[in-house]
Amino acid sequence: RDQAGRLLEVGQVLGDDQEQPLRQVARREARAGDALDDDVRLYSLVVPHASSYYAPSNYSYLLDYAERSFDVIADNMPAGVEYVDVYNLFKSHLDEPIYPRTEHHWNALAAYYAVGELCRLAGVSYPELSAFREEV
Repeated sequence: RDQAGRLLEVGQVLGDDQEQPLRQVARREARAGDALDDDVRLYSLVVPHASSYYAPSNYSYLLDYAERSFDVIADNMPAGVEYVDVYNLFKSHLDEPIYPRTEHHWNALAAYYAVGELCRLAGVSYPELSAFREEV
């Protein structure tokens, strides 16, 4: 299980000790990049839980810790690894149903936005949302 995800899930306060596992996420990316040929592009897309954006008012201070967690990962991403900033992307879509109301996993709409951002960074074409058909 991803250390960053676990920290966000339990909403721990980020001190130096808690930031270390988040930095390890970036170091793992660097090791993965070292094993690849130079012409291979490496991307890192860390998926935020719903609890990164939504919290009861008496726990809203935990949202700052979620944001800080993603900042630490992005700030420690090694050269040669392109960080796909889904956390901030999702902020602009919080008025849409990107997470189910009853759990913390993202849904297909959120996945569409995340993959679209990855494709944009990679220079790969990606269809507009209107090109898809909604089925229930």
